[in-house]
Formats: sequence, C-alpha cells, structure tokens
Amino acid sequence: MSTDTTVPEQTDRTHAARMAATICERDWDTVLERLPWIDGYQNGPLTDAAIGLHAADAAATEAIGYARAAQDTYGSLTDQHRRQLEGAEEALAVCGYLHPSRVRLLGETAEAAITARHDARGALADLLYTARTVLEDA
Repeated sequence: MSTDTTVPEQTDRTHAARMAATICERDWDTVLERLPWIDGYQNGPLTDAAIGLHAADAAATEAIGYARAAQDTYGSLTDQHRRQLEGAEEALAVCGYLHPSRVRLLGETAEAAITARHDARGALADLLYTARTVLEDA
C-alpha cells in the first residue's frame, strides 16, 4: 500500500476540512489563520494530523479497493460481506465515519487500514475539539 505524505490542499471536499467545519464551525483556513495568534497555540500538530488522516484515507481506500476486486473476481460469500463492502465504499467516498468493526468480514488488510484511519480521524478530532475551545475562549 502506498502512503501519501504530501500536505493535501484543504478544500471543503477533504476529510480534515470537513471535520474542521463540523467541529469548529469554521473552514480549515480560518482555523489555521486564527490559532497562531491565540495564546501561542501551535497549529503544526493540527496540520500533521490532517496529513496523517489524508494518508490513512488513501490506504483505506486502496485496501477496500482490493476487497472490491476480490469480490468481483470470486463473488461475495454472504450478503453481510457485500453490505460491509458497500458500506465501507460509501463511507470512504464521503469522508464519513467508519468503525473498524463494520469491515470485519473484509479481511485483515482492510480491517487494519480502517483501524488506522479510525485512529487518525480520532487524533485529528481531539485536536480540533481543543482548537474549538481555544477559538471560543479567545
């Protein structure tokens, strides 16, 4: 699996930007612009977490792509397997929440990639909640 460590452009379509809009009720650029001026808050960890989530999204999408290819080649074992695959594809397509337990039938590779994505998403959410508190208290 490839890992992309470039800084993604944070538009309203990226996962980190959507999370910032939901949690902080501000767009990504506004969050980063305001934070350095408030109480010496450093936005480096926030950017690092966004890069980590971007890489985790790419790895999860790739792993689910392999699961899709396997299903297309060999067919679904069960309806539940097919539903898990389709649910994972839908969640990844819209940068949505996806718990690792929702892909347990798709194999260890897919489950590990979704777990890493889940952890990266949680790390960014923690930082965004802290950022929201800092912004609200300013």
